[in-house]
Amino acid sequence: MDLVTISQIANPILQTVFIAVIGLGYYYTVSATRATVREMRAEHTAGGGRPLITVSEPVESSDGFVLSEVPFFSEGLNSLGPGAKIGCYWDTLDTLLPLIKEGKIASDIAVKVRYKDLNLNPLEHEWDINPRLYEGIRNVDYSGMTDLVDVIERKVADDGIEAASSS
Repeated sequence: MDLVTISQIANPILQTVFIAVIGLGYYYTVSATRATVREMRAEHTAGGGRPLITVSEPVESSDGFVLSEVPFFSEGLNSLGPGAKIGCYWDTLDTLLPLIKEGKIASDIAVKVRYKDLNLNPLEHEWDINPRLYEGIRNVDYSGMTDLVDVIERKVADDGIEAASSS
């Protein structure tokens, strides 16, 4: 047999092997993707239950609003997905620190989050919040933005919404 005959016989065999390898790779990739999607759906559906957030002391802002009495602290967050975050404005450091120094607001607050994983094993994370540590830090001053909002609110209150939108 000469070299041309061997290559003509080997070519279709090698192409068949190549197609089979690509097909198996595609099959295993699709299977792994399906398993991952099933797992993500189960995790999303189970959600680990409602994360419950508890605090050691009442979290109060300088205007008297008690942040720790917001319903998600007592009822949990059933719509918070895995890995999601929630933010809640507490206060500005400039107004918070004097109240902490006077003892009107707790300075060291422990926050604990309790939830269950997919196997329903209870988990919890705890961390401390201590605003006193940030005393003296340079903060961005938002007073210019607050002043702008106040001017716009007065303009709308004085002229009415239609008058403000038509000018």
